Amino acid sequence: MNRILSDYNGSGTGTYQPSVVAQDVYTDLATSFVHPVSGDALLASDIDAVKNSIRNIVLTSKGERPFNPEFGSGVAGLLFELADGATAAALESEITASVTRWEPRVSNISTRVDDDHERNAYHIEVAFTMSGQLEVVLEFLLNRIR
Repeated sequence: MNRILSDYNGSGTGTYQPSVVAQDVYTDLATSFVHPVSGDALLASDIDAVKNSIRNIVLTSKGERPFNPEFGSGVAGLLFELADGATAAALESEITASVTRWEPRVSNISTRVDDDHERNAYHIEVAFTMSGQLEVVLEFLLNRIR
């Protein structure tokens, strides 16, 4: 089983080559939206599109989308609870349930949450399988900021 952390081609050529894991290549707008030189909208493809989708699911609060109030997760409500094992377990459970419900392109989802006291945040690692064969890991921080 292959494990993908990034689609950057580190062979010294300095090129970006998206990995294709399905017959249909998934596309979405990139999180940076605009190319810094040309000003064109950037596209995220395949694995990056799914990673963006998972990040959006986790960071969107339920009720935030006007025509789809059930979309998202309850993570925002857990960020200001005591930083202990119970809160970390609740975050893991909420993230896994939300991604399972809203992202049909992935399976075998496992989530790990580590408290980062110095940054006042949680380090999140979501591992999942795409197309039944490729294991992908998404890492990001959830900050407790008002």
